Amino acid sequence: MADSAVTISNSALILVGAERISSLGEASRPARICNDIFPKLRDHMIAEHPWNFAIKRQDLAQDATVPVFGYAYRFGIPSDCLRILDTNLGDADWAKEGEYIVANFTDVKIKFLSRITDISKWSEGFKEALAHKMAIYLAYSLVQSTTLSQALKKDYQIIMRNAKAQDAQEHGLMMVEADEWLNSRF
Repeated sequence: MADSAVTISNSALILVGAERISSLGEASRPARICNDIFPKLRDHMIAEHPWNFAIKRQDLAQDATVPVFGYAYRFGIPSDCLRILDTNLGDADWAKEGEYIVANFTDVKIKFLSRITDISKWSEGFKEALAHKMAIYLAYSLVQSTTLSQALKKDYQIIMRNAKAQDAQEHGLMMVEADEWLNSRF
């Protein structure tokens, strides 16, 4: 699949039997709908799973504003952060409040899912899943078919499951540390 929003949108339009578009900016109804749903579904799907292409790590800068109570420090979250996966704080007390993390530590690092708009960085499985997710929305919007929408939803679930499984296989072994709770079953 080529690396453009138009190509992914056209894949979705083909799945519902609609006319292809040449640009998301064109005046046609399919283009306007695709232009509207593409960024929303992209961000939603990236945040839904820890895709390898979207994972970033960053040392957060301490904000000059101190929280009113409960925590000693506040840190700005990157504007492209869709979901925080992990921090260097372990089980320590911290919280996400709006666009900030508050904590009682002076050094906060995060691992997060980033809004990746460069389609060439996406996995092929993600691109295919996004096209199918778009098709689910387009099925009713363009051809008023709930039957088609339901069939596409089933296909999407299979494609998404396969894309997630393939993505999960792209790293080394992850060690699970045995703790008191895990060892209690022995």
